[in-house]
Amino acid sequence: MKYECSSETKILELIPDGILAVDRDLAIVCINPAACRLLGVPEAAEAVGRPVGRIMDDSAFLRLRDGDEAQFCDQCAAPEGNLRLERAFVRDAESSLLLCRMHAVGQEREAVLSDRMKAAEQADAICRRQLQIVQEIAGLLGESAVETQSALEELKRTLLPDRTKQHG
Repeated sequence: MKYECSSETKILELIPDGILAVDRDLAIVCINPAACRLLGVPEAAEAVGRPVGRIMDDSAFLRLRDGDEAQFCDQCAAPEGNLRLERAFVRDAESSLLLCRMHAVGQEREAVLSDRMKAAEQADAICRRQLQIVQEIAGLLGESAVETQSALEELKRTLLPDRTKQHG
């Protein structure tokens, strides 16, 4: 059975954790950009269809495929750099896929958290600026409404005779 990352799985591109799926023959069927980054793979297309052993030690996948455990976690050194990976492996009995979710621990994790904090601060700054603009617009609309009301009152005084003079 052949598996592919389809347009329906584009959500994997947004997940900050690395996701890697292999078939029973340990060929990569899906790898997201985060996993590519963590494993030093330039592009997903270069990995899909190839043995997982080319980009990482496949012993955990063998343990998952051949053992009694349906899931387990471990830590290991990443193939690139002095990075540690925390990994969770799951066997999907329905699809026969072996899945790995991974994320960096240590310095890389701190960098990811720092990036997330910067993004949150930028979002807050954008919201503050938008609220400031809304307040400025509301102020201008208020001034315009007062000026319009004043002009209409002046126009009414000019066009309509004063009723108090007519009755007197």
